[in-house]
Amino acid sequence: MSKQPKVSVIVPVYKTTKYLRKCFDSVLKQRFKDIELIIVSDGPEEDDKICEEYVRKYPNVRLLKGVNKGLGGARNSGIDIAKGKYIAFVDSDDWIEADYIGKMYEAMATDESVDIVQCGTNIVFEKEENSKLLDADNKYFAVSARGKIPVTDDIYGNMNVGSWNKLYKKSLIEKYGIKFPENMRNEDAYFTWVYWAVCQNMYCIPDKLYNYLRREDSLMAKTFKKGMKSEVLDHLIVGKLFYVFLKQNNLFEEHKRAFFRAYNVCYWFSRDNGDWWYKICAYEKAHKFLENFDIPEEFEELKMIQKTSVLKFLRGKFLFFKQKNDRYTLYSVLGIKVKFKRKNKTKLKSDDVANLIKENIFVRSNLYYDLKEPNNKIIIIEQDGSERLLKKGEQIDGLKIDIKGNNNCIIIKQPSVFKDAYFNIQEGSTNVEIVIDQASCCMWRITTWGGRNQKFYCGKNCQMMGIGGVALCHSDAKIVIGENCLFAANVQIWAGDAHTIYDINTQEVLNRTQNKPIVIGNHCWIGTGAVFLKGAGVMNDSVVGINSVVTKMFDKSNVVVAGNPAQIKRQGINWDSKIR
Repeated sequence: MSKQPKVSVIVPVYKTTKYLRKCFDSVLKQRFKDIELIIVSDGPEEDDKICEEYVRKYPNVRLLKGVNKGLGGARNSGIDIAKGKYIAFVDSDDWIEADYIGKMYEAMATDESVDIVQCGTNIVFEKEENSKLLDADNKYFAVSARGKIPVTDDIYGNMNVGSWNKLYKKSLIEKYGIKFPENMRNEDAYFTWVYWAVCQNMYCIPDKLYNYLRREDSLMAKTFKKGMKSEVLDHLIVGKLFYVFLKQNNLFEEHKRAFFRAYNVCYWFSRDNGDWWYKICAYEKAHKFLENFDIPEEFEELKMIQKTSVLKFLRGKFLFFKQKNDRYTLYSVLGIKVKFKRKNKTKLKSDDVANLIKENIFVRSNLYYDLKEPNNKIIIIEQDGSERLLKKGEQIDGLKIDIKGNNNCIIIKQPSVFKDAYFNIQEGSTNVEIVIDQASCCMWRITTWGGRNQKFYCGKNCQMMGIGGVALCHSDAKIVIGENCLFAANVQIWAGDAHTIYDINTQEVLNRTQNKPIVIGNHCWIGTGAVFLKGAGVMNDSVVGINSVVTKMFDKSNVVVAGNPAQIKRQGINWDSKIR
């Protein structure tokens, strides 16, 4: 091999141990030998060991470790050190045919006017073959042309954007500073789109020289999974980045149709793969971005998005109203039903609907609160210790509070991270105090049913992964949670019984509430489905087993309790969030 290889093959690696040897061998056993293999590994250790083995064995293998900027960042790091005149990308769970590099290189090197080469892709299912998905993949990755074709705006949206079945010129990448977006989905589309925008000609090889492995836990499978969360919006960010690239390089007017075709694809993906909330978010982002564009007539959907406000979109797609006496009921075909009281006898105005959509009903990740009485307070304690009241209309990402009782005081210490958290303090629950101390909470629901003087405390750095319910159901109830605790999904904590059980003859109350709070000490790990009943608790550094029912206070630290009712199963233990 010459000092400067003709082709650099970049392989990003992350959690693909069992596929690496087949991938690396397919690159190193190419009939075309003038190549270097650049491996960019973000671990884990099992991956790194195999990568280091190949570095020791082959002089044309180079290794970068610990980039930790996602798939896009790994590829960028490989580009930065690549010595080859041409660059190819191979995913670490895929493999290439023995003449892949040779045929791609020959097409590029023999004609200077060719700026990119792409070949066909063979789809291989790791498990049972999905015929519907296979047909869709074969259609998407098919290379129908053969030989040299001009790169025109018409290929946008009509040709696959995978970066791993193509050969690129490093000189063009460097000239225009083309990089993959880092820590973001759809990074392939951006890179390919901007590269096409600076190309003259493409050479097409219909032969299936690249083998793409379809596996359930791959990044690609997750990218095309229905019901995605915020990641689905990355596609709209990619569309915006494409526009920025075109503008910065004075290419927008030349490739205006290419941009709108690409952005249409980005919107379609966000619309079709996100859950209902992110469909709305996608529409809102697209509407704001397209607001000042001169959109050609052929892009009817984009023009509709540009002209139609989010409010009109929602009213047309999701909502209708029903009036009953002095109240409105807001119905949604998405399963939400919310009642609210009219402020006056006038009809509900569109601004009122917009405020409802913006401030509470549809913004599930934002704060929703309903202060019925002047004594209610929501106190924000900033990082410097200063206190202030929550302002009307102020939003805190990821937290909902519905206050309807008397003298409630919610104290939130910053910084806090919430996802789908919810407090519901019903009317009649007086003197309730809930303190959130720099906790990181997810899918959290706390309710109070009647009673007085109920309190809840949550220590800092707690990971609430899915508390199904914290119920403060008695006048003497208290729940105290220490620091650095980890709660798995569907944990139930009941400080009281909610209802009275009594002897029908003597009228004696059989389940009178104990005057003891529930206590969960510092650094406790509570397993999935665990239930705490009134007066129950565990001390520091303890573990509660899956589906255990804790009925009493365990006053020893460093224990494992499990069962129904829970008993101490082991003493003298501790736990770590890291898997050893």
